[in-house]
Amino acid sequence: MRVSQTWWMIIVISVVGLFFRVLLIDKIPTSFTHDEMFFAVEGQSVALDGWDLKGKVRPWLEFGPSHGAFSELPGSLLAPGFWLISNPVVASRAVPILVGLLIPLLLGAITWELIKDKKVMIAVVAIAEFNPWIFQFSRSSIDPPIGMALVLLGKWLQLKLRGRNKLWSVVAYGLGFFTYQAYKLVIPLLVICTSIYSFLTDRHKKSKLKWSIFPAIAILGVMLFYSVNLRTQEAGKRINALLPLDQSLLSGLVDKDRRLSLPNPMATVFTNKLTEGIERFLVQYGEALNPRQLFVKGEANLSPFAVWSVGMFYELDIILILIGLVVIFKKKQKVGFYLLGLAAVAPIPTALSAESVSVTFRSSLMIFPLLILAGIGLVTIIQTRKRVVILLVGGGYLLLVTNFLYQYFFRYPLYAADGLFLSDRIVSSYAARTKEVLVVTNDEPFFLLENYLFFNKKINKDNIGEIRAVMSKSKFALDGVKFV
Repeated sequence: MRVSQTWWMIIVISVVGLFFRVLLIDKIPTSFTHDEMFFAVEGQSVALDGWDLKGKVRPWLEFGPSHGAFSELPGSLLAPGFWLISNPVVASRAVPILVGLLIPLLLGAITWELIKDKKVMIAVVAIAEFNPWIFQFSRSSIDPPIGMALVLLGKWLQLKLRGRNKLWSVVAYGLGFFTYQAYKLVIPLLVICTSIYSFLTDRHKKSKLKWSIFPAIAILGVMLFYSVNLRTQEAGKRINALLPLDQSLLSGLVDKDRRLSLPNPMATVFTNKLTEGIERFLVQYGEALNPRQLFVKGEANLSPFAVWSVGMFYELDIILILIGLVVIFKKKQKVGFYLLGLAAVAPIPTALSAESVSVTFRSSLMIFPLLILAGIGLVTIIQTRKRVVILLVGGGYLLLVTNFLYQYFFRYPLYAADGLFLSDRIVSSYAARTKEVLVVTNDEPFFLLENYLFFNKKINKDNIGEIRAVMSKSKFALDGVKFV
Protein backbone atom coordinates (compact mmCIF):
# COMPACT_ATOMS: atom_id res chain seq x y z
CA MET A 1 0.00 0.00 0.00
CA ARG A 2 1.52 3.32 -1.10
CA VAL A 3 2.14 6.07 1.45
CA SER A 4 -0.18 8.53 -0.29
CA GLN A 5 -2.97 5.94 -0.39
CA THR A 6 -2.52 5.20 3.32
CA TRP A 7 -2.75 8.87 4.25
CA TRP A 8 -5.78 9.45 2.05
CA MET A 9 -7.61 6.58 3.75
CA ILE A 10 -6.77 7.97 7.19
CA ILE A 11 -7.90 11.46 6.12
CA VAL A 12 -11.24 10.13 4.82
CA ILE A 13 -11.82 8.17 8.04
CA SER A 14 -11.00 11.26 10.12
CA VAL A 15 -13.29 13.54 8.07
CA VAL A 16 -16.21 11.12 8.48
CA GLY A 17 -15.47 10.93 12.20
CA LEU A 18 -15.33 14.73 12.44
CA PHE A 19 -18.73 15.04 10.72
CA PHE A 20 -20.45 12.83 13.30
CA ARG A 21 -18.60 14.45 16.19
CA VAL A 22 -19.80 17.97 15.35
CA LEU A 23 -23.31 16.83 14.36
CA LEU A 24 -25.81 18.56 16.70
CA ILE A 25 -22.97 19.28 19.12
CA ASP A 26 -24.82 22.32 20.52
CA LYS A 27 -27.84 20.16 21.38
CA ILE A 28 -26.52 16.68 22.28
CA PRO A 29 -25.66 16.03 25.06
CA THR A 30 -28.60 18.11 26.22
CA SER A 31 -26.83 19.54 29.26
CA PHE A 32 -23.83 19.00 31.53
CA THR A 33 -23.07 16.75 34.48
CA HIS A 34 -21.48 18.41 37.50
CA ASP A 35 -18.00 17.30 36.45
CA GLU A 36 -18.43 18.68 32.94
CA MET A 37 -19.90 21.94 34.19
CA PHE A 38 -17.05 22.46 36.65
CA PHE A 39 -14.42 22.08 33.91
CA ALA A 40 -16.40 24.13 31.39
CA VAL A 41 -16.84 27.05 33.78
CA GLU A 42 -13.20 26.89 34.87
CA GLY A 43 -12.13 26.85 31.22
CA GLN A 44 -14.26 29.91 30.49
CA SER A 45 -12.77 31.75 33.46
CA VAL A 46 -9.18 30.77 32.59
CA ALA A 47 -9.80 31.93 29.02
CA LEU A 48 -10.59 35.41 30.36
CA ASP A 49 -7.49 36.10 32.48
CA GLY A 50 -5.86 32.83 33.50
CA TRP A 51 -7.53 32.48 36.93
CA ASP A 52 -10.19 30.05 38.12
CA LEU A 53 -13.73 31.20 38.86
CA LYS A 54 -12.90 32.01 42.47
CA GLY A 55 -9.83 34.01 41.44
CA LYS A 56 -7.58 32.02 43.78
CA VAL A 57 -5.76 29.53 41.54
CA ARG A 58 -4.13 29.56 38.11
CA PRO A 59 -4.49 25.83 37.39
CA TRP A 60 -2.40 25.88 34.21
CA LEU A 61 0.55 27.43 36.07
CA GLU A 62 0.25 26.06 39.59
CA PHE A 63 -0.98 22.55 38.66
CA GLY A 64 -3.36 22.84 41.57
CA PRO A 65 -7.12 22.25 41.49
CA SER A 66 -9.55 24.91 42.60
CA HIS A 67 -11.64 22.07 44.05
CA GLY A 68 -10.19 18.92 45.61
CA ALA A 69 -12.71 16.61 43.95
CA PHE A 70 -11.56 17.50 40.44
CA SER A 71 -8.39 17.16 38.37
CA GLU A 72 -5.95 20.01 37.99
CA LEU A 73 -5.65 20.74 34.26
CA PRO A 74 -8.81 19.84 32.26
CA GLY A 75 -10.45 23.25 32.72
CA SER A 76 -7.33 25.06 31.51
CA LEU A 77 -7.06 22.75 28.50
CA LEU A 78 -10.63 23.65 27.51
CA ALA A 79 -9.83 27.39 27.51
CA PRO A 80 -8.77 27.67 23.81
CA GLY A 81 -12.31 26.78 22.75
CA PHE A 82 -13.61 29.92 24.48
CA TRP A 83 -11.07 32.11 22.68
CA LEU A 84 -12.44 31.02 19.30
CA ILE A 85 -16.16 30.29 19.78
CA SER A 86 -18.83 32.52 21.33
CA ASN A 87 -21.39 29.78 22.04
CA PRO A 88 -20.28 28.45 25.46
CA VAL A 89 -21.72 24.97 24.89
CA VAL A 90 -19.86 24.47 21.61
CA ALA A 91 -16.75 26.21 22.97
CA SER A 92 -16.52 23.80 25.93
CA ARG A 93 -16.69 20.83 23.54
CA ALA A 94 -14.27 22.13 20.90
CA VAL A 95 -11.08 20.77 22.47
CA PRO A 96 -12.70 17.39 23.32
CA ILE A 97 -13.75 17.02 19.67
CA LEU A 98 -10.15 17.55 18.58
CA VAL A 99 -9.03 15.10 21.25
CA GLY A 100 -11.53 12.57 19.89
CA LEU A 101 -9.94 12.91 16.45
CA LEU A 102 -6.42 12.74 17.88
CA ILE A 103 -6.88 9.53 19.90
CA PRO A 104 -7.45 7.26 16.84
CA LEU A 105 -4.49 8.86 15.06
CA LEU A 106 -2.24 8.32 18.08
CA LEU A 107 -3.43 4.74 18.32
CA GLY A 108 -2.54 4.30 14.66
CA ALA A 109 0.90 5.83 15.25
CA ILE A 110 1.54 3.52 18.24
CA THR A 111 0.40 0.55 16.15
CA TRP A 112 2.92 1.48 13.46
CA GLU A 113 5.74 1.68 15.99
CA LEU A 114 4.84 -1.75 17.34
CA ILE A 115 3.94 -3.68 14.19
CA LYS A 116 5.07 -1.67 11.12
CA ASP A 117 1.98 -2.74 9.17
CA LYS A 118 0.03 -0.03 7.30
CA LYS A 119 -3.10 -2.14 6.95
CA VAL A 120 -3.29 -2.80 10.67
CA MET A 121 -2.61 0.88 11.36
CA ILE A 122 -5.55 1.92 9.15
CA ALA A 123 -7.79 -0.73 10.71
CA VAL A 124 -6.98 0.52 14.22
CA VAL A 125 -7.72 4.13 13.23
CA ALA A 126 -11.05 3.10 11.66
CA ILE A 127 -12.18 0.99 14.62
CA ALA A 128 -11.12 3.65 17.14
CA GLU A 129 -12.89 6.44 15.23
CA PHE A 130 -16.30 4.97 16.04
CA ASN A 131 -15.51 3.17 19.26
CA PRO A 132 -18.47 3.92 21.61
CA TRP A 133 -16.29 5.16 24.47
CA ILE A 134 -14.04 7.39 22.38
CA PHE A 135 -16.90 8.79 20.30
CA GLN A 136 -19.33 9.84 23.00
CA PHE A 137 -16.82 11.20 25.50
CA SER A 138 -15.13 13.27 22.81
CA ARG A 139 -18.43 15.16 22.61
CA SER A 140 -18.34 16.17 26.28
CA SER A 141 -16.09 18.27 28.51
CA ILE A 142 -15.25 15.36 30.81
CA ASP A 143 -11.60 14.76 31.73
CA PRO A 144 -10.69 11.09 30.94
CA PRO A 145 -10.46 11.46 27.11
CA ILE A 146 -8.06 14.41 27.42
CA GLY A 147 -5.96 12.41 29.86
CA MET A 148 -6.02 9.41 27.53
CA ALA A 149 -4.82 11.49 24.57
CA LEU A 150 -1.87 12.80 26.62
CA VAL A 151 -0.98 9.29 27.82
CA LEU A 152 -1.10 8.00 24.23
CA LEU A 153 1.07 10.91 23.09
CA GLY A 154 3.59 10.02 25.78
CA LYS A 155 3.41 6.36 24.79
CA TRP A 156 4.05 7.16 21.13
CA LEU A 157 6.98 9.46 21.92
CA GLN A 158 8.51 6.89 24.25
CA LEU A 159 8.27 4.19 21.58
CA LYS A 160 9.35 6.32 18.62
CA LEU A 161 12.17 8.47 19.96
CA ARG A 162 15.66 7.26 20.71
CA GLY A 163 18.21 8.14 23.37
CA ARG A 164 17.68 11.27 25.40
CA ASN A 165 14.84 12.37 23.10
CA LYS A 166 12.66 9.86 24.96
CA LEU A 167 12.51 12.41 27.76
CA TRP A 168 9.98 14.38 25.70
CA SER A 169 7.51 11.63 26.56
CA VAL A 170 7.74 12.68 30.22
CA VAL A 171 6.16 16.05 29.35
CA ALA A 172 3.08 14.35 27.84
CA TYR A 173 2.87 11.81 30.67
CA GLY A 174 3.21 14.59 33.23
CA LEU A 175 0.35 16.56 31.73
CA GLY A 176 -1.74 13.38 31.60
CA PHE A 177 -0.93 12.77 35.26
CA PHE A 178 -2.59 16.07 36.20
CA THR A 179 -5.55 15.67 33.86
CA TYR A 180 -7.51 12.78 35.39
CA GLN A 181 -7.36 11.63 39.01
CA ALA A 182 -7.59 7.86 38.39
CA TYR A 183 -4.74 7.94 35.86
CA LYS A 184 -2.36 9.07 38.62
CA LEU A 185 -2.41 5.50 39.94
CA VAL A 186 -1.68 3.81 36.64
CA ILE A 187 0.49 6.11 34.50
CA PRO A 188 3.76 5.16 36.31
CA LEU A 189 3.00 1.47 35.71
CA LEU A 190 2.23 2.07 32.04
CA VAL A 191 5.50 3.98 31.66
CA ILE A 192 7.40 1.14 33.33
CA CYS A 193 5.79 -1.39 30.95
CA THR A 194 6.87 0.71 27.97
CA SER A 195 10.36 1.19 29.40
CA ILE A 196 10.79 -2.57 29.72
CA TYR A 197 9.49 -3.12 26.18
CA SER A 198 11.78 -0.39 24.82
CA PHE A 199 14.79 -1.91 26.56
CA LEU A 200 14.03 -5.38 25.17
CA THR A 201 13.46 -4.20 21.61
CA ASP A 202 15.81 -1.22 21.19
CA ARG A 203 18.52 -2.12 18.68
CA HIS A 204 20.65 0.85 19.64
CA LYS A 205 22.86 -0.82 22.21
CA LYS A 206 24.74 2.28 23.32
CA SER A 207 23.24 3.62 26.55
CA LYS A 208 19.91 1.95 25.75
CA LEU A 209 19.33 0.92 29.37
CA LYS A 210 19.72 4.47 30.69
CA TRP A 211 17.39 6.13 28.21
CA SER A 212 14.87 3.28 28.24
CA ILE A 213 14.28 3.47 31.97
CA PHE A 214 14.74 7.22 32.49
CA PRO A 215 11.11 8.13 31.56
CA ALA A 216 9.91 5.68 34.21
CA ILE A 217 12.24 7.18 36.82
CA ALA A 218 11.12 10.71 35.90
CA ILE A 219 7.39 9.99 36.11
CA LEU A 220 7.88 8.11 39.40
CA GLY A 221 9.59 11.26 40.65
CA VAL A 222 6.55 13.31 39.65
CA MET A 223 4.28 10.87 41.47
CA LEU A 224 6.47 10.93 44.60
CA PHE A 225 6.52 14.74 44.66
CA TYR A 226 2.74 14.83 44.25
CA SER A 227 2.21 12.23 47.00
CA VAL A 228 4.44 14.06 49.48
CA ASN A 229 2.54 17.31 48.96
CA LEU A 230 -0.91 15.76 48.68
CA ARG A 231 -1.95 16.10 52.29
CA THR A 232 -1.30 19.85 52.21
CA GLN A 233 -3.69 20.26 49.26
CA GLU A 234 -7.46 20.17 49.08
CA ALA A 235 -7.21 17.06 46.90
CA GLY A 236 -5.73 15.28 49.92
CA LYS A 237 -9.24 15.02 51.33
CA ARG A 238 -9.91 12.27 48.80
CA ILE A 239 -6.96 10.12 49.79
CA ASN A 240 -9.22 7.81 51.80
CA ALA A 241 -10.98 6.94 48.56
CA LEU A 242 -8.13 4.45 48.03
CA LEU A 243 -8.94 0.98 49.34
CA PRO A 244 -5.74 0.40 51.40
CA LEU A 245 -6.16 3.76 53.16
CA ASP A 246 -9.86 3.52 54.02
CA GLN A 247 -9.44 1.85 57.39
CA SER A 248 -13.08 2.35 58.39
CA LEU A 249 -14.26 0.44 55.33
CA LEU A 250 -11.83 -2.42 55.91
CA SER A 251 -12.72 -2.57 59.62
CA GLY A 252 -16.40 -2.76 58.72
CA LEU A 253 -15.81 -5.63 56.31
CA VAL A 254 -13.78 -7.52 58.92
CA ASP A 255 -16.43 -7.02 61.63
CA LYS A 256 -19.20 -8.16 59.29
CA ASP A 257 -17.44 -11.37 58.27
CA ARG A 258 -16.42 -12.23 61.83
CA ARG A 259 -20.01 -11.78 63.06
CA LEU A 260 -21.14 -14.23 60.37
CA SER A 261 -18.62 -16.86 61.47
CA LEU A 262 -18.74 -19.36 64.35
CA PRO A 263 -16.27 -18.58 67.14
CA ASN A 264 -12.89 -20.08 66.25
CA PRO A 265 -9.18 -19.44 66.95
CA MET A 266 -8.39 -18.91 63.24
CA ALA A 267 -10.69 -15.93 62.76
CA THR A 268 -7.89 -13.38 62.99
CA VAL A 269 -5.81 -15.36 60.48
CA PHE A 270 -8.40 -15.72 57.74
CA THR A 271 -10.48 -12.61 58.40
CA ASN A 272 -8.48 -9.43 58.80
CA LYS A 273 -7.93 -6.14 56.99
CA LEU A 274 -5.34 -7.64 54.67
CA THR A 275 -7.50 -10.56 53.53
CA GLU A 276 -10.58 -8.36 53.17
CA GLY A 277 -8.61 -5.78 51.22
CA ILE A 278 -7.16 -8.38 48.85
CA GLU A 279 -10.57 -9.96 48.32
CA ARG A 280 -12.21 -6.64 47.51
CA PHE A 281 -9.31 -5.69 45.21
CA LEU A 282 -9.68 -8.94 43.25
CA VAL A 283 -13.47 -8.66 43.05
CA GLN A 284 -13.29 -5.10 41.71
CA TYR A 285 -10.46 -6.03 39.34
CA GLY A 286 -12.68 -8.82 38.01
CA GLU A 287 -15.54 -6.34 37.57
CA ALA A 288 -13.33 -4.25 35.32
CA LEU A 289 -12.81 -7.28 33.08
CA ASN A 290 -16.48 -8.24 33.01
CA PRO A 291 -17.30 -8.96 29.33
CA ARG A 292 -20.86 -7.74 29.85
CA GLN A 293 -19.72 -4.24 30.77
CA LEU A 294 -17.01 -4.17 28.14
CA PHE A 295 -18.93 -5.53 25.16
CA VAL A 296 -22.70 -5.63 25.84
CA LYS A 297 -24.12 -3.16 28.38
CA GLY A 298 -22.36 -0.28 30.08
CA GLU A 299 -22.80 0.95 33.64
CA ALA A 300 -26.39 2.13 34.05
CA ASN A 301 -25.38 4.34 36.99
CA LEU A 302 -23.27 6.36 34.54
CA SER A 303 -26.12 6.91 32.07
CA PRO A 304 -25.81 10.72 32.39
CA PHE A 305 -22.29 10.45 31.01
CA ALA A 306 -22.79 7.77 28.40
CA VAL A 307 -25.01 5.51 26.33
CA TRP A 308 -25.16 2.61 28.79
CA SER A 309 -27.20 0.42 26.41
CA VAL A 310 -23.92 -0.49 24.67
CA GLY A 311 -20.56 -1.42 26.16
CA MET A 312 -17.17 0.25 25.87
CA PHE A 313 -16.67 -1.86 22.74
CA TYR A 314 -19.00 -3.50 20.23
CA GLU A 315 -19.93 -7.17 20.58
CA LEU A 316 -17.93 -8.08 17.47
CA ASP A 317 -14.82 -6.55 18.98
CA ILE A 318 -14.41 -9.49 21.35
CA ILE A 319 -13.97 -11.83 18.36
CA LEU A 320 -11.51 -9.45 16.69
CA ILE A 321 -9.54 -9.06 19.94
CA LEU A 322 -9.24 -12.82 20.44
CA ILE A 323 -8.11 -13.32 16.82
CA GLY A 324 -5.64 -10.46 17.18
CA LEU A 325 -4.28 -11.96 20.39
CA VAL A 326 -3.59 -15.31 18.73
CA VAL A 327 -2.00 -13.70 15.68
CA ILE A 328 0.24 -11.29 17.59
CA PHE A 329 1.65 -14.06 19.77
CA LYS A 330 2.44 -16.09 16.67
CA LYS A 331 4.18 -13.22 14.87
CA LYS A 332 5.46 -10.77 17.52
CA GLN A 333 5.50 -12.32 20.96
CA LYS A 334 7.11 -9.33 22.69
CA VAL A 335 4.41 -7.01 21.34
CA GLY A 336 1.77 -9.48 22.52
CA PHE A 337 3.13 -9.52 26.08
CA TYR A 338 3.46 -5.72 26.00
CA LEU A 339 -0.19 -5.19 24.98
CA LEU A 340 -1.40 -7.74 27.53
CA GLY A 341 0.69 -6.00 30.19
CA LEU A 342 -0.91 -2.64 29.41
CA ALA A 343 -4.39 -4.17 29.48
CA ALA A 344 -3.65 -5.93 32.80
CA VAL A 345 -2.40 -2.75 34.48
CA ALA A 346 -5.28 -0.50 33.32
CA PRO A 347 -8.00 -1.82 35.73
CA ILE A 348 -5.92 -1.09 38.85
CA PRO A 349 -7.65 2.28 39.59
CA THR A 350 -11.01 0.46 39.63
CA ALA A 351 -9.62 -2.29 41.85
CA LEU A 352 -8.08 0.18 44.32
CA SER A 353 -11.23 2.27 44.75
CA ALA A 354 -12.90 2.33 48.14
CA GLU A 355 -15.90 4.04 46.59
CA SER A 356 -18.37 2.66 44.05
CA VAL A 357 -16.95 0.46 41.30
CA SER A 358 -16.48 2.51 38.12
CA VAL A 359 -15.09 0.78 35.06
CA THR A 360 -16.10 3.23 32.34
CA PHE A 361 -13.71 5.96 33.47
CA ARG A 362 -11.20 4.49 35.90
CA SER A 363 -10.30 1.50 33.70
CA SER A 364 -10.58 3.38 30.41
CA LEU A 365 -6.89 3.03 29.51
CA MET A 366 -7.65 -0.64 28.87
CA ILE A 367 -9.29 0.49 25.64
CA PHE A 368 -6.19 1.27 23.61
CA PRO A 369 -4.28 -2.06 23.80
CA LEU A 370 -7.52 -3.93 23.10
CA LEU A 371 -8.30 -1.74 20.10
CA ILE A 372 -4.87 -2.48 18.65
CA LEU A 373 -5.58 -6.20 19.03
CA ALA A 374 -8.99 -5.68 17.38
CA GLY A 375 -7.29 -3.97 14.43
CA ILE A 376 -4.95 -6.94 14.02
CA GLY A 377 -7.95 -9.27 14.14
CA LEU A 378 -9.85 -7.29 11.51
CA VAL A 379 -6.92 -7.31 9.08
CA THR A 380 -6.46 -11.05 9.65
CA ILE A 381 -10.09 -11.66 8.66
CA ILE A 382 -9.77 -9.46 5.56
CA GLN A 383 -6.60 -11.30 4.52
CA THR A 384 -8.44 -14.64 4.51
CA ARG A 385 -10.11 -13.36 1.31
CA LYS A 386 -13.23 -15.33 2.22
CA ARG A 387 -15.93 -13.08 0.85
CA VAL A 388 -18.75 -14.44 3.00
CA VAL A 389 -16.76 -13.99 6.23
CA ILE A 390 -15.66 -10.48 5.26
CA LEU A 391 -19.23 -9.47 4.38
CA LEU A 392 -20.58 -10.89 7.63
CA VAL A 393 -17.99 -9.11 9.76
CA GLY A 394 -18.16 -5.86 7.76
CA GLY A 395 -21.97 -5.83 7.62
CA GLY A 396 -22.25 -6.78 11.30
CA TYR A 397 -19.85 -4.04 12.34
CA LEU A 398 -21.67 -1.44 10.24
CA LEU A 399 -24.95 -2.50 11.85
CA LEU A 400 -23.49 -2.18 15.35
CA VAL A 401 -22.06 1.29 14.63
CA THR A 402 -25.41 2.40 13.14
CA ASN A 403 -27.27 1.09 16.20
CA PHE A 404 -24.90 2.95 18.52
CA LEU A 405 -25.36 6.21 16.62
CA TYR A 406 -29.14 5.69 16.82
CA GLN A 407 -28.90 5.09 20.58
CA TYR A 408 -26.74 8.18 21.02
CA PHE A 409 -28.67 10.68 18.92
CA PHE A 410 -32.26 9.49 19.50
CA ARG A 411 -32.44 7.71 22.88
CA TYR A 412 -29.62 9.04 25.03
CA PRO A 413 -30.88 12.69 25.04
CA LEU A 414 -34.14 11.47 26.58
CA TYR A 415 -33.15 8.83 29.14
CA ALA A 416 -30.11 10.80 30.34
CA ALA A 417 -31.88 14.17 30.58
CA ASP A 418 -32.43 14.08 34.33
CA GLY A 419 -28.96 12.72 35.07
CA LEU A 420 -27.50 15.47 32.86
CA PHE A 421 -29.25 18.03 35.06
CA LEU A 422 -31.34 19.37 32.20
CA SER A 423 -33.66 20.75 34.87
CA ASP A 424 -30.80 22.97 36.10
CA ARG A 425 -30.42 24.37 32.59
CA ILE A 426 -34.16 25.05 32.36
CA VAL A 427 -34.18 26.80 35.76
CA SER A 428 -31.13 28.85 34.71
CA SER A 429 -32.90 29.96 31.56
CA TYR A 430 -36.02 30.99 33.50
CA ALA A 431 -33.94 32.83 36.13
CA ALA A 432 -32.25 34.89 33.42
CA ARG A 433 -35.59 35.87 31.84
CA THR A 434 -37.55 36.79 34.94
CA LYS A 435 -37.50 40.39 36.17
CA GLU A 436 -38.53 39.53 39.70
CA VAL A 437 -36.32 38.79 42.70
CA LEU A 438 -35.94 35.03 42.65
CA VAL A 439 -34.85 32.51 45.29
CA VAL A 440 -34.01 29.04 43.99
CA THR A 441 -33.60 26.18 46.45
CA ASN A 442 -31.40 23.26 45.50
CA ASP A 443 -29.31 20.58 47.24
CA GLU A 444 -26.23 21.87 45.41
CA PRO A 445 -26.63 25.61 44.88
CA PHE A 446 -22.99 26.00 43.80
CA PHE A 447 -23.53 23.89 40.68
CA LEU A 448 -26.85 25.55 39.94
CA LEU A 449 -25.14 28.94 40.04
CA GLU A 450 -22.48 27.62 37.65
CA ASN A 451 -25.27 26.56 35.25
CA TYR A 452 -26.80 30.02 35.51
CA LEU A 453 -23.50 31.73 34.75
CA PHE A 454 -22.49 29.37 31.95
CA PHE A 455 -25.65 29.04 29.90
CA ASN A 456 -26.52 32.73 30.18
CA LYS A 457 -23.01 33.89 29.17
CA LYS A 458 -22.52 35.74 32.43
CA ILE A 459 -18.82 34.92 32.69
CA ASN A 460 -17.25 37.89 30.93
CA LYS A 461 -14.88 40.76 31.66
CA ASP A 462 -17.70 42.97 32.92
CA ASN A 463 -18.99 40.46 35.48
CA ILE A 464 -15.95 38.42 36.48
CA GLY A 465 -15.04 40.62 39.46
CA GLU A 466 -18.52 40.42 40.96
CA ILE A 467 -18.73 36.67 40.25
CA ARG A 468 -15.45 36.00 42.06
CA ALA A 469 -16.60 38.02 45.04
CA VAL A 470 -19.75 35.90 45.20
CA MET A 471 -17.86 32.63 44.78
CA SER A 472 -15.18 33.42 47.36
CA LYS A 473 -17.81 34.20 50.02
CA SER A 474 -19.96 31.19 49.11
CA LYS A 475 -23.00 33.47 48.90
CA PHE A 476 -24.64 32.29 45.74
CA ALA A 477 -26.58 35.38 44.69
CA LEU A 478 -26.24 37.41 41.52
CA ASP A 479 -28.46 39.67 39.39
CA GLY A 480 -31.31 39.42 41.88
CA VAL A 481 -31.24 35.62 41.78
CA LYS A 482 -30.30 33.74 44.94
CA PHE A 483 -29.41 30.05 45.01
CA VAL A 484 -29.78 28.35 48.40
